[in-house]
Amino acid sequence: MKDKITALEEKLMKVNLKLKKYNREGINPRKARTKHLIEIGALLEIAEVDQEDKGILLGYFLNLKNYNAEERKKMKLLGDKVLNQRKEEREQRKKLIGEKEIQELLKLSKEKNIFETIVNDFKKKLLEELTIKEYRIILDKYSD
Repeated sequence: MKDKITALEEKLMKVNLKLKKYNREGINPRKARTKHLIEIGALLEIAEVDQEDKGILLGYFLNLKNYNAEERKKMKLLGDKVLNQRKEEREQRKKLIGEKEIQELLKLSKEKNIFETIVNDFKKKLLEELTIKEYRIILDKYSD
């Protein structure tokens, strides 16, 4: 009986190791499919066609196969350009302000109460924590 239990425990351990490896390597086909579908949905949303009729979209996608290499290349360039712009904008929004911007805000703070906006709107206490996007919002709001 002990031999059976030991054998089953070893088998269970092997199965658990395979399962961990399977999940760790990301070869779970359901997860990969879900990720792919979400990415496709996001692309439709970026192109602002996510609310189009399903039949129209499917017809368009079926027709896509008929485009020649030159047309496909033009579409790829346009799509890559939009994706790169969005990536750049996202990085700019996350980027923190530098010394030059801090100095400008300090000058502005002598005339205007910008810290109220910084604390209340952005929930930040230090100028160094502001992003470029927030910096621009403050300038727009308080510059004459």
